[in-house]
Formats: sequence, structure tokens, C-alpha cells
Amino acid sequence: MKPAFFIALFVSLFFSWTMPALAYTPTSSVTYNLADGVVYHKYTYNALYGGYQEIFVLEIDLTKENLELGIGVCPSNKLTNVQTQGRNNGAIAAVNFGFAEMTGTAPSTAVGLLKARGKWYKGNGGIYSVYSEGYFWATGQRAGVVPPDRFSVGMADNLRWCYPMLVWQGAIYKPMADVTSDPSGIIVSRRSRTAVGVTSTRQKLFVVVVDERGGRYAVTCKELADYMLSLGCYEALNMDGGGSSTMWTSAYGLMNRPQNGTYQRPVYDILFVRNRQAAYPETDTSNPAAPSSGNMTSYTPKVER
Repeated sequence: MKPAFFIALFVSLFFSWTMPALAYTPTSSVTYNLADGVVYHKYTYNALYGGYQEIFVLEIDLTKENLELGIGVCPSNKLTNVQTQGRNNGAIAAVNFGFAEMTGTAPSTAVGLLKARGKWYKGNGGIYSVYSEGYFWATGQRAGVVPPDRFSVGMADNLRWCYPMLVWQGAIYKPMADVTSDPSGIIVSRRSRTAVGVTSTRQKLFVVVVDERGGRYAVTCKELADYMLSLGCYEALNMDGGGSSTMWTSAYGLMNRPQNGTYQRPVYDILFVRNRQAAYPETDTSNPAAPSSGNMTSYTPKVER
């Protein structure tokens, strides 16, 4: 057989191994293997949701025992950008995560519930309109997203409130899909986005950033939910977006183009993946038995994974 045949076969097999099964064919794509079990993709689409989109995806295989997924928090409650927090946590890759109070250089707090590697952090109810809230959880080699009626404060080492929920049990989450107007503008407006989703095994994680700067077309949350489904997500949650949406890797630096160009907005917390480190105990006596802030209600004792 001719060498060209083997080259074509290798390319075909490589992309079948390293690219998720997309429902929508990208106009172009770039793929980097960042580590065993961590793959970066950049997909461009000329007119997927009404215009030109650039979508950045981290595909993380949680079955890999060499990997550790976690939530990192800014030091001393001072908002810090994703790159700095990623480096501080020894991350392979990191993205911005939950909402926070925008306080500049003053100490900040998380908006909503936050538990990072077994430690609770003070949060508040914020000013956002809550339509379709949900909780991301990660512990050991599994992660997922649950609505309030499936949530328990003891279900995982890492927990993060956010909204709206995008996907639940393999379909667009109906409370979010039914929203026609949103005073906060978060659900129905087009803006840069960060989202996290998992497949039904809860051992493959997709972290997605969508840009809107420089001619790129942003997406609504309903369009984002549709895209998460195209990746194969069974559950998915929208995280903080707009100028906060940032994807960083230790190997290549800043991967997307934030709204403010190369400037990375300081954030309160990040989601990171890194090579597994030795376990160490976390102690915290402030575990909230019955949180009562506006968007931290509706708890049940259920543990759903």
C-alpha cells in the first residue's frame, strides 16, 4: 500500500480518538493533548448560531488516576485572574468558575454556595435573578450537575452554585428553556460564556468557553445548552461569563480572547485540572447545616451522583 494511505489512516484514527462526537461539524479545528486524559480543542463555525463562533473546549477524562479536578479560590479573598490562580494550584488547565462580588482590590465573596476541596467559603445571595439554578459537584474521579431538589451539602468535596442549569438527563433543562425574559440578562442575552458538563458516566467532563470579541458571535444560554448536548453532555451548568470567561493552560497560556482582549478579569474561583497531588486533610467548622441566603435554599438530604 502507498504511504499516503497510512498517513490518511493515522490522521483518521487520531481524530477519532481525540475529538468528541460533535453533532455540528466545525469549519476548522485545532487539538492539543495537554496531558494524559486532558485534551484541548478549538472549534470555529462560520454560522452555527447566527454568526461566526469560536468555541474552546477542554475534554477531561476523570477515569485517569493521574488527574485531579478541583476548585481553586483566590488568596485572602482578593480577586485574582485565572492564570495566576491556575499557576498557584499547579494546574494543567483552568477556567473562571462561579459568580462573585465585583469589589476591585477589596476583599470579595462568592455569590452562592462554594465548597472547595472540603472547605466552605462564605457566600451571599447576590443580586441575580434566579430561574434555573443548579450545583456543580466533583469528588474523587466523578463530577456532575444537579438541580436543587437533588442536592445535598455533603454530597461532594467540591460544590459550586450557579445558574442557569443548561442540561439535565440528556435534554435542555425545562425551567431554563421556558424562560422568555430575564431581568439579569444572563439567560436570554448573547455574551461570552463559560460552561461545564458531564456525560452520563459522570467521568468525562467538558469545559466550554465561547468568545464574543473581534467579530465573534456570542451565544444565549439556550444555544449554549444545545451545544453542550452536541458534545454528549448528560448534565451541564452555565457558569460566570461575559468579561470573566477565560481559559488558560500551563503549556500554551491564554487560549481564548476575553472581552477585554488579552486582559484577564480577576475572579474569585476557578475550576482546574492538575496532576494528582498527595491528599491532605481540610478542616472547617463552618459547614452550613441550613443555608438561608436567597439562592442557597431548597436543600434536601438526598445524595445523587
